[in-house]
Amino acid sequence: MIGIDLFNISTSTLRKYSELRYSALVERARSTKQEDVEDARDSHSTVISAYEKRVQGQRRILRLNLYNLKEDSDQALPRPGEWLNEREFAHRTPVRRRPDGSVSKV
Repeated sequence: MIGIDLFNISTSTLRKYSELRYSALVERARSTKQEDVEDARDSHSTVISAYEKRVQGQRRILRLNLYNLKEDSDQALPRPGEWLNEREFAHRTPVRRRPDGSVSKV
């Protein structure tokens, strides 16, 4: 159950970051009226929609006895080039389960 809680915290953090990023793009597009900024805003909206579609509907609580934090986290994290830029992607920190069952950052 703790694994599901950790997973939910990490995915909600990603969603919040995505919302903040989109809000900043919307504000920049409004204030600058530059086409490249508007394109970045529209592109973010498109790729985040595809990402959400890919990770939605995975009812982890229903398969609690089979739950694997690493596998689910790896599946839910944005993939290279999906919606995080290279700098942001480099800062994501996957987790690894140690043989004793504890979790560590990779």
